[in-house]
Amino acid sequence: MGPPHTPLPAPRSPSLPPAAPSPPAAAMPLPPPPSRPYSGACAPGPAISLPPPPHKHPTNYNSQRAPRSPFPPPPNGRASFIPSFPPQPIARRLCAGGGKMAAARRYCVPGERLCSAAEAAAGSGTYTRRGAVCAALAGCMRRGGGDGGGPQVAVLRDAEAQLLPDVGAVVTCRVCSINSRFAKVHILYVGSTPLRSAFRGTIRREDIRATEKDKVEVYKSFRPGDIVLAKVISLGDAQSNYLLSTAENELGVVVARSEAGVQMVPISWCEMQCPQTHTKDFRKVARVQPQFLQT
Repeated sequence: MGPPHTPLPAPRSPSLPPAAPSPPAAAMPLPPPPSRPYSGACAPGPAISLPPPPHKHPTNYNSQRAPRSPFPPPPNGRASFIPSFPPQPIARRLCAGGGKMAAARRYCVPGERLCSAAEAAAGSGTYTRRGAVCAALAGCMRRGGGDGGGPQVAVLRDAEAQLLPDVGAVVTCRVCSINSRFAKVHILYVGSTPLRSAFRGTIRREDIRATEKDKVEVYKSFRPGDIVLAKVISLGDAQSNYLLSTAENELGVVVARSEAGVQMVPISWCEMQCPQTHTKDFRKVARVQPQFLQT
């Protein structure tokens, strides 16, 4: 047998110097993208600059700004994009005569809280609820001194309230029409207070006189156009309206005119006479009280 095999050492590679870095390649310019897309066999035309699309609702306020306001900028130099208008308060200023501004008047509605009950007392047109003074009417709020000397809050209407005839009130009315059962009238005054709008009333035959009611005839007591003093005995309903009565000596016809157009003069409890033609007509004559006479 021969000698054992001994492995030979690996051949050593000759050392080479490190390679020098290659110079960077020159940046080649890329062709510009087309300004507008094209498809099919259409060849790209010259570049056309299109305006940017309008931004109706910009979400990025840093990149898209809202259009400026046509109004001139304020004196401090800060331009406002959207003009802001402050909300009108409940308290408005009304112009008085001469173009001067009057004191602030606060208009309120029913249920509106005016102030605390500790600040002022509740006056007319207000009420107290849960420690606050609230308005009970729709009108103008007024502050002033109360009966005890402290502050008081009241609500006043712009227009005066309409006076309504009540049961037992003496009213002045004009006869509109008559028939065999009743006389239709328009109420013009309640006591000595004129009404803004006339109310309708009815004088029934049994309410004309206090005695001999079955013998009373309506056409012998009233005529259309007569001015009558009557008393309200009932508020009535939708058909009869106010029910009136002249069954007293102080109630009845106070002014009547004859066929000649002259005001007649009473000559008895049931007759009046024309001073020009001396004709007599039947009426339920009233004994007018001194407070209803004008001197």
